[in-house]
Amino acid sequence: MTQPCENIINPLMLKREGTNQAQRTLKALLPESAPIDQHEIADWLVFVQKLSKYLKYFRTDNQYHNEDWQSFFEKDETAILAVVAVEEVDSYKNRVQELFIKGISAELKNNPVDETKLKQAFANLFSLAANLAWGLNELQQRLPETVALKQTVQNLIKTRLATEFHKLQVYFAAATPDLTDETALLPGTILGQPLAAASEVFTRSFSPFWADSTSIDPNIFGPTTPGEIARKIYFASNHNSFTNIFDQFLRALATINNEAKKQLAETLQRNTHEPHQALLLAFLKLLLYARDQLNTITSQHLDFYYQQILQLAPKPAQPSQAHLIFELARHLESLILPKGTRVNAGKDSKGQEVIFALDADFALNKTQISALKSFYHATPLDEDLKKNAGTIFKGHLFAAPVANSEDGLGAELSLPDKQWHPFAHKIFDNGKLSAIAMPPAQIGFAVASPYLYLTEGTRQVSARFYTSSPAITTGDYSSQVICRLTVADGWYLVPNAVFRREAAYWELVIQLPPDAPATAPYASAVHQQVYGTTNPVLQITLKQTPDTTFIYDQIKTDILTNISLTVTGKGLKNLQVSNDFGAIDPTQPFQPFGPLPQKDAALVIGHSEVFMKKNAVFKVLINWKDLPASMPAKPPVNIYFLRQGLWQQVATDPNLFDGIAGPDNRIPISDATNTAILFTLLNDDRLPVDYQNIPRYTIQSVKGFMQLRLAGDFGHKAYQEQLTEYLIKQSTGAANFKKAVQDIIASTSDKAEALNNISAQVNAMPSRPPEPYTPVIQEIVLDYEATTSLDLSATNSFPDRPLQFFQVFPFGTAERHAALFRPDLDAEQTLSLVPLFRHKNLGNAFFEIKEPDGSIQTWKEHEAEFYIGFTDSTPPQQIAVLFQLVEGTANPHLKKPEQHVHWSYLAGDYWVSFLKEQVSDGTAQLTQSGIITFLLPQLADTQHAIMPAETYWLRAAVHTASDTVCSLISVLTQAGTATFQDQQNASDFLTLPLTAGSITQLQEPQAGVKSVTQPFASFGGHVKENSANYYQRVSERLRHKDRGITIWDYEHLTLEAFPGIYKVKCLPHTQYDPGETQLIYNEQAAGHVTIITIPNLRHRNHINPLQPYTSLGELEKISAYLRRHIACFVQLHVRNPIFEQVQVKGRVKFWPQYDPAAFLVRLKREITQYLSPWAFGQAQDIQFGGKIFASALIDFIEERPYVDYITDFELWHLPGNGLPNSKADEVIATKACAVLVSVPEENHVLDLIPITAETPVTENCGCC
Repeated sequence: MTQPCENIINPLMLKREGTNQAQRTLKALLPESAPIDQHEIADWLVFVQKLSKYLKYFRTDNQYHNEDWQSFFEKDETAILAVVAVEEVDSYKNRVQELFIKGISAELKNNPVDETKLKQAFANLFSLAANLAWGLNELQQRLPETVALKQTVQNLIKTRLATEFHKLQVYFAAATPDLTDETALLPGTILGQPLAAASEVFTRSFSPFWADSTSIDPNIFGPTTPGEIARKIYFASNHNSFTNIFDQFLRALATINNEAKKQLAETLQRNTHEPHQALLLAFLKLLLYARDQLNTITSQHLDFYYQQILQLAPKPAQPSQAHLIFELARHLESLILPKGTRVNAGKDSKGQEVIFALDADFALNKTQISALKSFYHATPLDEDLKKNAGTIFKGHLFAAPVANSEDGLGAELSLPDKQWHPFAHKIFDNGKLSAIAMPPAQIGFAVASPYLYLTEGTRQVSARFYTSSPAITTGDYSSQVICRLTVADGWYLVPNAVFRREAAYWELVIQLPPDAPATAPYASAVHQQVYGTTNPVLQITLKQTPDTTFIYDQIKTDILTNISLTVTGKGLKNLQVSNDFGAIDPTQPFQPFGPLPQKDAALVIGHSEVFMKKNAVFKVLINWKDLPASMPAKPPVNIYFLRQGLWQQVATDPNLFDGIAGPDNRIPISDATNTAILFTLLNDDRLPVDYQNIPRYTIQSVKGFMQLRLAGDFGHKAYQEQLTEYLIKQSTGAANFKKAVQDIIASTSDKAEALNNISAQVNAMPSRPPEPYTPVIQEIVLDYEATTSLDLSATNSFPDRPLQFFQVFPFGTAERHAALFRPDLDAEQTLSLVPLFRHKNLGNAFFEIKEPDGSIQTWKEHEAEFYIGFTDSTPPQQIAVLFQLVEGTANPHLKKPEQHVHWSYLAGDYWVSFLKEQVSDGTAQLTQSGIITFLLPQLADTQHAIMPAETYWLRAAVHTASDTVCSLISVLTQAGTATFQDQQNASDFLTLPLTAGSITQLQEPQAGVKSVTQPFASFGGHVKENSANYYQRVSERLRHKDRGITIWDYEHLTLEAFPGIYKVKCLPHTQYDPGETQLIYNEQAAGHVTIITIPNLRHRNHINPLQPYTSLGELEKISAYLRRHIACFVQLHVRNPIFEQVQVKGRVKFWPQYDPAAFLVRLKREITQYLSPWAFGQAQDIQFGGKIFASALIDFIEERPYVDYITDFELWHLPGNGLPNSKADEVIATKACAVLVSVPEENHVLDLIPITAETPVTENCGCC
């Protein structure tokens, strides 16, 4: 079965570790490794001793008595110590190992076995140990009592070597003669004594210190039968008792050798030597000068060949550079400092002045940074890295008003170096994203219009936003938005707003109950946001909550075409009412037409909220007080509107007093006393928008009022006449009535007849006329509905637009309409419902971003934006900005695009791309500290709303991989670069950077420069290449010839050019590339070469210390460098290692005296250190590939003093990159570029076994 193309492993690939910086340093490359004369004083002393026995000694009588000069050295402590000091311990060790390995083990593998060679090797092992014992015996006897080494040797013999020597004698006796052959003894000496056969050494007289009475079992030759020589030697050579003899003697020799070297050095410094010995030592010390001079021939020859023949000179000293910040004097607007302007940098170690000089002409001005802000659009990668499963990052928007702060709002930075990220402050916990420490961005849209002026009553607003190209399904999205209205004291949060998506539009419906505050016109001082309007504002922002999906990505593609706005108000009571007698308070019952209404009596009604809205349809609802059931006179009412100061009749209502209610009566009064009149306002009837002054009807009023004018009367005038006539008749008829009654009484005696006659007389008298109805209004209110719309593409009607549409940005707002487009800026011209964060890519003046297939998208959306605000600028003007970065903090997992950081400036409310020649980037797209110089064009201004006004704004935007830029420490203007000028300064000046603050003034002060500061240490300088590095570089150069062909070439080229890289591994015919969905790794890709780098562990990654990554900027530099030295056909990949994690699971029990919680944390930490020791400063190299055994980990855990035992142990391999996790007894890295590392300590899963009372074990005899 074939492997997937993303993960092809070559089982035959060469297993190797790569090369680190330490491995480049070879001793053989240095001239001192091949001196002509290597003798030290000790060597000469040994030589003199050997020579002395060949020198004849003549006494003072000048006669030779068969004597030599040895006696002068036999008892001299310096000479004896010299013999021990020159003894080569490694040589002795190697001879022993060679006899064990080559003489015995290798011979035993032959078929047939040469028994003679075996016996000779076995005999030589006995000889080496026995002769070393004899040498030590002679040494302790020759040394004077005053020499400390004598006591050391005697103690070693008594405590360590006596028993081992005794065993050696016993084993030799058991092996002789069948297993030993002393006919081929090794030559040489030990401690100045010639090697002899062991049989002969054992016959010598050893001092009493070697005496040992221990009983030794001689049977180390195994269960063999007589004659099995090879088997016996095999068992003996592998027996611990036999091999331990050599270990003990070797350790003793090493100890004595080291002590002898120390005591010899001390002896040579004494002045108590014998005269002849002192003379010799003085001569030997003088000889060292001649030796040292002689040994320079090697380096002279090497230098001649390298420098004269090959013309390869050492690298010269590189002058350091420093970034300087200048401050202009107040009385100047600008000043040019010419190239070469000098500044003082203190003094060097010789007391000489240190001078730096400007690298180029520098235009100094007053521009200063006033604000730093950032915006971030969370990505799917954030979602993959999240720590909390309940948190949703993808698609959420964040905005920091103060980018250089801990929380985005201004809190003090917590890291020691005060670093912060220009795009997003992400908080990682062992490689997992735990939080994005920035406030959620306020994103949305808004509408401003007089129609939103809603002061009282029950109010409703219904807005429809007609869009095209919707990317979201229809439904209710009320929970996804927050609606606010401007009111007098700020923003009113509208409860229960309904926001739903229909097929062709978004609809927003809000209800304001009577107790809700009145809306108010926008006022910047009150509402703290920037809106280019004086009308009330309805703002809709998208709601972000950490546990729900944000709808911005779904709604951002909606292209807005039209907006319709409908407002209704019911129960408006605060009317402006007056009649022929003056203004009236409508809150109390009143007579609308006066006490005696006559024809043409009028009631004037007005309401500023209603009458300033064109085409408002409203109803006047009147509640008449004591309205009679029937009226003899019901005059019609003519309806007038005030237009251009004249009352114009628009209608006649004959039913004002008929009690006919409107179809939608909302006033809680009886139908019998309610009257509703329906009207529609024309444009001529509309009041001018004025929210401050409520219009009162006066003779100067020209519009904004309606009038109810009586076309008749209620009979009050006729009633007066009738009443007068009645009263007259009443007064004359009273006398006649009295006389008539008297006549009736006098004319008849019949009482009944008299009563009837009197009653008829009464009925014949005139009756009082009925009083007509005088209208009294108990309550008068208005209901209305007004609708308006806006065509966002209609440029002709833009000046008279009834409403304004705004997009709400994180730091401001901007009105959007086709009439506001700026085609001259080549900027955003899309009427989207919500703001878009993007720039025009096709034909962009700064750079074009190409897709992998080579195509170019018209627009490129931004993942993140960083804003820099400037004040006191005067465009066109040059602005030099220092970006001090924490290099190496970029996310090494991501590939940095070639065209990444896009710069633009704000003109009005549109971002305009810089021309390429207007930006000089010295930061390699924000991956290294440097200066970016901007030429701010004339088009830039300070009048805008999407960002705070009175400020010039620059924007750095990235379309992807925002984490591939480094964190910042500071952003400063008026920055220039100065370079060190060597004035025969001290040679050690460039060994260390010039500390920050060293440069404080110009060498020649200028009145126009107020101050000079050096905010950060100098950089880039180094001393002249030393000899060791020079010889190493040239020797490597002679091997790879400045071309990358072999694995060795690639690795050494990289390590030489990039000292910050600790280790490099070259993988030939290997492709290692990020894929669309997973890693592409192929170890059988012809033409591909992969370079894996590990940085110096002192500069570990800030996100996860267990995984040291090389920064992306450094990887790009390595790739660019190597491409200049390799064949053009090679497909090069420079990558970080794949870190495959190892996890431990199990149950552990601690001893009762240890705190379980504290020591469980400690155990996890120690396991992590065991699996990744290099991450904790331990002197172990990081290894590619490798294996980890479960048994070794179990042993490590159980060796902890606080651990009783561990059970249910599991070792898990978490390779990542789409490969499944697995449990194994042996974890092996899956790829040649992989490194096995521990998971973070808290991710090891160890459960505590509770400590319980144990029943003591007692003896059981078995009888019960």
